[in-house]
This record gives sequence, structure tokens and C-alpha cells, in this order.
Amino acid sequence: MHTIINTIQNKLADVPALKYISEDWGQLNYYDKDCPVQWPCCLLDINSGTFSETSTTQQGTLQIALNIADIRLSPNSLKASSKQKNDSWEVLQIVSDVHHLINRFRPNQQHGRLIRTSIRKIKRQDAIKQYEVIYTLAVNNV
Repeated sequence: MHTIINTIQNKLADVPALKYISEDWGQLNYYDKDCPVQWPCCLLDINSGTFSETSTTQQGTLQIALNIADIRLSPNSLKASSKQKNDSWEVLQIVSDVHHLINRFRPNQQHGRLIRTSIRKIKRQDAIKQYEVIYTLAVNNV
């Protein structure tokens, strides 16, 4: 399964706006002056998996979470400048860029394609704007 994550991570390198792409081991929970990421970032990992067995193979469905985040330094209030408003929504453009790159991407020829199944904004108490996007991947013979 680590090869699936590595392949997706390598594919995400094609999103020029991302400055940090890594396995999610909780980096965004360590936000302070020494946060261990660069902004914007994408952290990914396998959230969960379900499996079934036939007489000769095992098949599964993995949920892969991509946490796309950026530090929010620009206000987007009514009286903010147009540039500030546009900059404040940059993370949503990155979410879109990531989706267009990896939706239906096949990280391994013996498995299925990544299919987006959900997205949610993570509410935080700091200046990080974070979205979690879940992709489902069918795996065979695991």
C-alpha cells in the first residue's frame, strides 16, 4: 500500500502551487512558529479500507485522504482589495488543480482509478485554511 501513496505523492508534484507534499502524520496539528510544512501543502494517507475475499483473491476499497492547506494571510471581507480577496481563496484553486490531476488517476495498473467521494472544510482555530478531500480506490489481489 505504501507504493500507492508514493505514486500519488509523485503525481502531486505536477501541481506547481504545492510547496510541500508528504504523508500525513499530523503535521498540521503542530502549527506554531515552527510548523513542519511549507505553504501551501498537501498531506495524504490511507484513512480506511474494507476488504472481501473470493476463493482466489482479496479485493478492497481504500479511502485515501488528501489534506490540502494553506496559511491564510489575506482577508476577504467586503472592504478588502480585489487582490486580497482573490489571494484568500487560492487554496480552493489548488484543491481544483489537485482534483483535475488525480481524479481517475490509476496509481497501479492492477488496481482501479482514484474517484473523489467527498470534500469538507476543516474548521480550525488558527490561520490555516484546510480542506480534506477523500478519494476511493478499488484494489485487487492485495
